[in-house]
Amino acid sequence: MNMRFNCPKCGKKLAVSPDKAGKTGKCPACGQAINIPRSPPTAARADQAEEPQLQPFRTFKGRVAAFSPDGKKLATSSGRGRIVLWDVSTGLPANEFPIEVHHSKVPSLAFSPNGQLLAVPYDYQVDIWDIRSKLCVRRLQGHPGIVSTVRFSPDGTLLVSGSGTGWDDEHETKINDCLVRVWDVGTGSCHASLGGHEESIVSLCFRPDSKLLASTCLRGVVKLWDLERVECA
Repeated sequence: MNMRFNCPKCGKKLAVSPDKAGKTGKCPACGQAINIPRSPPTAARADQAEEPQLQPFRTFKGRVAAFSPDGKKLATSSGRGRIVLWDVSTGLPANEFPIEVHHSKVPSLAFSPNGQLLAVPYDYQVDIWDIRSKLCVRRLQGHPGIVSTVRFSPDGTLLVSGSGTGWDDEHETKINDCLVRVWDVGTGSCHASLGGHEESIVSLCFRPDSKLLASTCLRGVVKLWDLERVECA
């Protein structure tokens, strides 16, 4: 009976005869040099289906990640706020956007539908970066609380940002902001400020026609907003 195991690099399932145990070979899929196990893995019970053993396709450094709409780039942010744009096919940093943006925690990243803009929230604001020029083209300010998440509308005309708690330095008091702000991407102006949540906003999503917005908070409440009427539906 052949010995079966996975390539440690690409994850391809391999099978070799027992006389190859302990020797070195090459994966036919990726060419990785492999030390063939000296004994086969423990056989699965007959009444138990074999579980798939998946290997990561690529490994990147970061705590937050977002794919570009075409799937060719991956934006990541480390704990210190460094934003890196990676080439998914090679796993290497793309030269166009390895920028040290700031030193604050970045809780979320979002690409515009055309893949040309990247929204980066931190502290009490949101920066919108142009991927090609590597310039910050918009800085959206107005949240009293720390911005926790961002999302572009499917048509690319709006950006929504959600916030949580903040700190009033003047009065040394905690601020429960918990607002959703709706921004015009072209002008940077705020269309609306949507309240009603009692805990930090954790997720935002649009209906495909960009007319309805769903917001969720830490308390487990989901609100649906009609953006044409700018009120809670």
